Amino acid sequence: MTSCVSVVPAVRPRVDHGPVGRESLGAEATEVADAFGLVLDDWQSYVLERALVRRDDVNRWAAPEVGLVVPRQNGKGAVLEARVLYGLFALSENLIIWSAHEYKTAREAFLRIRNQIEGSSFMADVRAIRTAPGEESIETAWGSRLKFMARTGGSGRGFSGDCVILDEAYKLSGEQMAAMLPTLMARPDPQLWYTSMAGMEFSEQLERVRDRAVSGEERLCYLEWSAGAPDDHDGKTVDLDDRRQWQQANPALPHRISWDAIAQARAALSDEDFAREHLNLWGRRNAHPVIDPDVWARSSYEGRPSEDVAFAVDVPPERDKATVAVASNVRDGVHVELIEQRAGTDWVAKRVGELVKKWGPRAVMLDPAGPAGSLIVPLGNVGVEPQLVGGREMAQACGGFFDLVMSGQLKHLDDPVLNLAVDAGRRRRVGDAWAWHRRDTSADISPLVAVTLAVAGLGKPQPKVKSNRASFV
Repeated sequence: MTSCVSVVPAVRPRVDHGPVGRESLGAEATEVADAFGLVLDDWQSYVLERALVRRDDVNRWAAPEVGLVVPRQNGKGAVLEARVLYGLFALSENLIIWSAHEYKTAREAFLRIRNQIEGSSFMADVRAIRTAPGEESIETAWGSRLKFMARTGGSGRGFSGDCVILDEAYKLSGEQMAAMLPTLMARPDPQLWYTSMAGMEFSEQLERVRDRAVSGEERLCYLEWSAGAPDDHDGKTVDLDDRRQWQQANPALPHRISWDAIAQARAALSDEDFAREHLNLWGRRNAHPVIDPDVWARSSYEGRPSEDVAFAVDVPPERDKATVAVASNVRDGVHVELIEQRAGTDWVAKRVGELVKKWGPRAVMLDPAGPAGSLIVPLGNVGVEPQLVGGREMAQACGGFFDLVMSGQLKHLDDPVLNLAVDAGRRRRVGDAWAWHRRDTSADISPLVAVTLAVAGLGKPQPKVKSNRASFV
């Protein structure tokens, strides 16, 4: 077969990570697509070339996971169509699953693939095409199957195959991933595709794939077309009116998408919507603070804590400093305060030991899964047994803290360090709840995490012996 790739400017992805230096089946997959009348653009063939690399040592996929993030209307679906047609009719993969967040998206994908097959000579090799709603599938004469499924309303169980496509991956949940990965591990040579436009502030699973690619994980292929400098993976500073950035983010310009269409979208949409929909900039980069600055400012006062206190410790990912905070039940609500923040972490255990001895708190709170987890042993060495907060408890603590702020019951001392952390606070999804997102911020949010945990500590039983101290100095 002769490849017939349409001529489009070769705009390469801004984030381009994957195995190199080994044989790729990408050109062969493009030829199979041609045989179905599916003519791929240069960038679409490039995705297949990067994704379908084989390992010479074991003859398996060099990249068992593939991420493709590109704005809408560029032709992402054609890449997936080429991949599954190649899997069905050339690789003879036993089972291919094409899943989307919503049923209507999966149904549309099925109709496109069915039309490709029914209009080709390969139809003679098809045993069955099932069209009943929710049962859409295609089976070849030799037993290869392609099934279309929706993830909405399910946990992800059943999404196991030799090739699994997770379209609309920005809506992929942790529950679905946890249910699916063990079943994929049972396959001899699986390949998992995450395809999406840019993620939003809740797109934790897709963001993890992106972060792994940026950090250089070897057995992962990740390609993202988005605005920004090639070596700037965050794309934080982008001129939304720069047409060079429009081109960088949209590899189908001007063949499948016109300049006028992008210009019309620029005029019609807000900056935030245009940045995500057409420049593929992640929504989390432009997300608003979880706590409205005006609401937070109104909750400041000049009061003092009572004797009923709880402490908390937190450390940022950089580990360049640590924060000790306190929460206290007061007459008109809950008082929060940063006791101390300074460089390093070696001072924390001694300082907290002194505070516990003086105040007899309800609890000393700590997130063992976060950077502060390393302080558990030093605290134990000074006789302090911290209360360890799991993922569900952290989400409950964040929700409780937010509710106190919004109801006007939380009081703080207008500390600029805490104010900055609150302004930088963003969400990450934890099941149906949320917790503070350490990675999605340009500022240190450990003071916010610390006061949040301290407030949660007030729910612990009161100690039998209380202190009469009135100052944390």
